Amino acid sequence: MLCKWRPLQFPQKSHIVASLSSLIFTKPSVSVAKLDADPLTTATATTFISSNPSDTVHNILAGLKELGFRRFLGGHYFRGVVSMLNQCQVDKIIDGLRLESPDLAVAFFHCLRDEYGFQHSRFSRLVVCHVLAGKRRFRDLRLLLKKMLQEEDFM
Repeated sequence: MLCKWRPLQFPQKSHIVASLSSLIFTKPSVSVAKLDADPLTTATATTFISSNPSDTVHNILAGLKELGFRRFLGGHYFRGVVSMLNQCQVDKIIDGLRLESPDLAVAFFHCLRDEYGFQHSRFSRLVVCHVLAGKRRFRDLRLLLKKMLQEEDFM
């Protein structure tokens, strides 16, 4: 007899961030404008961010995977953490994205450079060059290598 396999459905546990007494004596910080926020974004964001708040690289990779590129980069978490990213963390993020989604690695690279003025390391530039070569995007590859050589001549 063949039966259709169904995954078990476990009730979700609530995650209490602060004790009840600290919540009672604090001033509420929710405005009417925030009530229209997308509940999926908020719920999903807290799921992967609360898992390990000290590991920024993991949180960003998980957020990009869960929410997608545009939705995650437009969210509050990324806007708050992008100014604190260092080259080593960005190298790890781009290298991690290269394995799972090469196009996303290139888009993340360009977003940080163009929108936030981030100065990428040689490692992240070469990883993106490798991705572009693998995708046969030779025009983009040539432009990136040319810009990289010009920037290194000025240093």
